[in-house]
Amino acid sequence: MIFIITHQSDYTADFLINILNKRKVAYFRFNTDNPPFDLLDLSNINCQFSDSNFINSIRSVWYRRRSTPIFDAKNKENNLFLSKEYQYYLSNIFALINNNAKWMSLPEFIEKAENKLLQLDIARKLGFKTPKTLVSTSRSKIVNFIKEFENGAIIKPLRENQFINSEISYKIFTNVVNSKDIELLEEETLFPSIYQEKIEKECELRVTVVDNQYFVGKVDSQNDLETKTDWRKKRLIFTEHSIDSNIGNKCVKLAKAFNLSFSAIDMVVDKKGDYYFLENNPNGQWAWIEFDTGLPISDSIIKYLLDYEPK
Repeated sequence: MIFIITHQSDYTADFLINILNKRKVAYFRFNTDNPPFDLLDLSNINCQFSDSNFINSIRSVWYRRRSTPIFDAKNKENNLFLSKEYQYYLSNIFALINNNAKWMSLPEFIEKAENKLLQLDIARKLGFKTPKTLVSTSRSKIVNFIKEFENGAIIKPLRENQFINSEISYKIFTNVVNSKDIELLEEETLFPSIYQEKIEKECELRVTVVDNQYFVGKVDSQNDLETKTDWRKKRLIFTEHSIDSNIGNKCVKLAKAFNLSFSAIDMVVDKKGDYYFLENNPNGQWAWIEFDTGLPISDSIIKYLLDYEPK
């Protein structure tokens, strides 16, 4: 059985599960925002699951997303405590399942692979071209860095791409920045962010890695003024694309360097035809790529999860 860890609003999980249903493949969907606690009770003897038949039936795990239920506590402090305890509970459950199943991919490996600066370091060591990069809180260093480049620079966050509070929610996209933008800020307001040279793009690629395979989707982001800096600002159609096997194999090696069986790698092709690595999404979305291009990403994922060898 395939154990799917996700939440109730995960479209990508829905997409794959529809295929599993058509093929009559056994699976269990574990929505972390609405968990079946009774199914995953633990006894106090040898830390065994109360339903040993269920846990023993898990042969592989597809780790998609993790969320937290809304706890009806009396105050924010209690809610925060319960949320943290629940996440620890999940981590313990997943650690026990790890002893018996094949994963795509283990949460601790995904978490490590989220580090964008480590991604860039490993990508360079593998031979990828990468944009010149600066992470700093020094206004003078940032301004001098931006002035190095005739085409300017971009800024993006180290991790979070969404801002949420009780009144507002919006996505944080990659944005063009120039020295005048920085001059408007007081030095104490600056916070560590990623600054990179702005690559003059011909097109952008999403390389989806599944085990030893890779699938390439291309988007012509430069044809629309709104998406020139960040294609995510608008729903664009991706097309199937071919790349040199040397580049594709480097993408597979990058995923394996992080012990990942899945990765969604963002790259750009510049006006000279050079390929630049931007970042790796160790648990990125892919369903829309398959929908647009017909690339058999879901087939590859299912094959990986069903190709189980007992430990």
